[in-house]
Amino acid sequence: MQIATRISLCLLLSFHTLSAFVPGRTSPRNGFQTNSRHAIEMKAATVRWMENTNIEGSLPNDLIPILQNYLRSIRTVHITNVKPIWALKRFLDESNNEANMQSQEQHYTLVENYDELGDAMNDILIHSFRKCGKAGDYRMIMSLMDAAIEFCHGQPILSPRVFREALDALAQTDAGSSKLNRMWKLACSGLNVLSGPVGAFELNIMLKSLGETHQKVGAALELYRSSDIIGDCYTASTLLNLLAFSIHENQEVSKDWKINESETFSPCWQYEQGVRLLNDFVLQGNLNNFVFSSALKLNERASEVFNQPGRRHKGAKAALSILGIMKACNILPDEITCSHVLSTFDKQHEWKAALTMLHSMEKQKLFDEKLPTWHLPKPNTYAYSAAIS
Repeated sequence: MQIATRISLCLLLSFHTLSAFVPGRTSPRNGFQTNSRHAIEMKAATVRWMENTNIEGSLPNDLIPILQNYLRSIRTVHITNVKPIWALKRFLDESNNEANMQSQEQHYTLVENYDELGDAMNDILIHSFRKCGKAGDYRMIMSLMDAAIEFCHGQPILSPRVFREALDALAQTDAGSSKLNRMWKLACSGLNVLSGPVGAFELNIMLKSLGETHQKVGAALELYRSSDIIGDCYTASTLLNLLAFSIHENQEVSKDWKINESETFSPCWQYEQGVRLLNDFVLQGNLNNFVFSSALKLNERASEVFNQPGRRHKGAKAALSILGIMKACNILPDEITCSHVLSTFDKQHEWKAALTMLHSMEKQKLFDEKLPTWHLPKPNTYAYSAAIS
């Protein structure tokens, strides 16, 4: 009877201790429990974690559940409630403080449960960054990333997607471009806590954040050209769209056009940069219809703004040149691509060229399944509308 009573008491105390430092039990007022017992038990769990890892070379059984319960609490509270994330950061800081008290040789090493810890950390950081972005708390994003990196202690735990989510979350806040650059430099600094190198996905988020959120198209171009990361089709489309959106009314002509004033240069510097980008991606082979559609949209916007005598962008000729590149790359244009070309002809008052292209598109109706290798699509409503206007 005494043995059974002792076992029951031990089980009760174990459950009570775990529920004290795991953020699964919430209060009705703020959705999260924070008290002195929570801090004491959290520190005790950290000490046990460090001791177990140093002795056995593996993770204690209660670390993964702790992180999973933090994640559960973050998911369940209100979308703008970041109190559970502050508690998570406090837990990571406590862990880091305990690790810093150890000698370099005594820092924990992960032998078992390596993938499980990585999945738990990545999952909780991704959800935390998303919630911080919606709450507009950029300070929490920066602080949590620093704590997470130190928490890893040089082990390749974090996925590059964590930095992608952090960059996307920062773009939703009022953080300046310096915060974005700091996060990007941190991701590209060769951290040994990353399970793999940052790639085109992370680069695209950074470029889009700089260009759309902070209106720094020049900085986005400079970042792309200085990066060792090879971009993909989405990178090309993003940069070309950013260049198109940055063209504004009453914009000054480019310096190259002032010097030369020849057919080689356009008075629109954004179009000139777009041509350079397009040529770069042609060499890389990262092209599809979306890329050329973005290039034609850029050309169309330049034709719309630079249409006065003495500063006219030759959009019709440029559109045909882009179609020629598509043919050389054996990429078939779709209806959207041709609609951009026809719209450019309209803005340049090239109605004969528009009718010629429309007739070429209509000829495709005469072919059944024996279409040429490269051909224009059959016209749709948008194509006819662009030609009529």
